[in-house]
Amino acid sequence: MNPEPMMIQINPIKFRKRLSLMTLFILGLILFSASCSFFSFKGLRTWKDDQNHSHKNPYILELNSHPGGLFYFGAVHTIDLNNPQFTMIEQHWNQFKPDLALSEGGLWPVEATRENSIKKYGEQGLLMYLANRDNIPVKCIDPSRQQQTCFLSSSFQAWEIKMYFALVQVAINQRMGWKNSPERINNELDSLSKMNYLEVKPFDFTEFQHLFSTSFPDIEDWRQISNDLFHRDYIGGFVAKIHKKLLGYRNQYMLIRLIREVTKGNRVFAVVGRSHVMIQEPVLKSALLQSP
Repeated sequence: MNPEPMMIQINPIKFRKRLSLMTLFILGLILFSASCSFFSFKGLRTWKDDQNHSHKNPYILELNSHPGGLFYFGAVHTIDLNNPQFTMIEQHWNQFKPDLALSEGGLWPVEATRENSIKKYGEQGLLMYLANRDNIPVKCIDPSRQQQTCFLSSSFQAWEIKMYFALVQVAINQRMGWKNSPERINNELDSLSKMNYLEVKPFDFTEFQHLFSTSFPDIEDWRQISNDLFHRDYIGGFVAKIHKKLLGYRNQYMLIRLIREVTKGNRVFAVVGRSHVMIQEPVLKSALLQSP
């Protein structure tokens, strides 16, 4: 049997008392979303805290208020149709009756069937399928790739940022069962090269392969990278450092999006990787639960 997911029930009375303070957040939200500035909430769980948690089961944070509300589903990244989290997502979606969905990593393609949605795009594919089925609008909970690049540019070289994003796509391809090929690398590099600040090498697969072998001489095949490249400094070097810094930025941005949409009165159903929910949970509880 699969263990029951961890769930947090939110007190709607305390939430309404907190609304008066939310206007203070909103003033900073507009500026943050339109620039590279870093609007910093205090009290997030740390990177180390996240690594000490088990990542085998979904992590759910639920908030109900009137008229707004939040159902925050922390998913395990998988395209396995038999994983019970997909049934859970659909059941909670039907029960919660959202009027807005928030997806992680962009707006994913919409497939015609539930099965194809999961097989191709995992939990984000299912979210897009359900939203399309029920005519619910979808927004991305993440900052754009250009915003992420702008944020990172003060701490890392342009070629490092470009290599990082290319390797993230390699990891996504592995998880989704998509073939990693020189052609896919070239397509990704073409897209990245059109962005401000990333008009630098690598421009093609040959340059990518050279930089990879120079940066990571102990890894024989770029197609077989592991999660350690992103989570262990002694293995991933600049890639792990970028990933850690970017995680902090993305969590702050997600919190802004969530608070803004819920305080506008939306019933928000958001699906992200489970670590984001665990890291953000203390801030959400502090901002939305405690009395002023």
